[in-house]
Amino acid sequence: RSLFDVYAFEIFEWGFFNSDPHPGNVLVLPDGRLGLIDYGQCKTLPLDVRLALAEVIVAVADGAADARVAAAFRRTGFRSEKDSDAFIAAIARIMLSRVDPALMRGKTRKALFASDRVAHFPPDLTSVWRAVALLRGSALSLRCNISPAERWRAHASALLASHARPGRVHGVELPSAVVGGDMAGDGSADEHPRPGAGAAGVLDGSRRLDR
Repeated sequence: RSLFDVYAFEIFEWGFFNSDPHPGNVLVLPDGRLGLIDYGQCKTLPLDVRLALAEVIVAVADGAADARVAAAFRRTGFRSEKDSDAFIAAIARIMLSRVDPALMRGKTRKALFASDRVAHFPPDLTSVWRAVALLRGSALSLRCNISPAERWRAHASALLASHARPGRVHGVELPSAVVGGDMAGDGSADEHPRPGAGAAGVLDGSRRLDR
């Protein structure tokens, strides 16, 4: 979870992250801290890309309807051949939710891609998807099935709130928790680290790792 939190900070606050977090690039130090090495494959995300990605994160984490998830994903530049809300939302959830064993079955995948096909995947998100896949794979090897959307929701919401007029962003209603100032959504610091409290912990860890 700490590694996911570091990536939330890098992506949404810095806009600069290492897109190659395979297990060989993550060290567990004797005192339990994480050491991150080999920042040779990095990606910078412009603000507009981070804002669009943040909308998708919040929509997926909130379990929003297909139409809302698909609309947010389209704003990243994602396109499908038939422009199906159900297909576009499914791809977003596959990328950013917990790994669903049902979707790993051949028949399920075939049915999904028989209904529509990816026409354009935004290049800026390729590195994000790579990082997500590696992070989830490492977590699964430790028997932890983590949803990047749920884990990153607080940071995504904070970014949206800091660049929006009250109550709305890019024409989309913000969750009431964001407008009210509760960046943790349900108030749980464990499940949704709060930028400020949660991000401070990441920052503190980053400073220690720099030494």
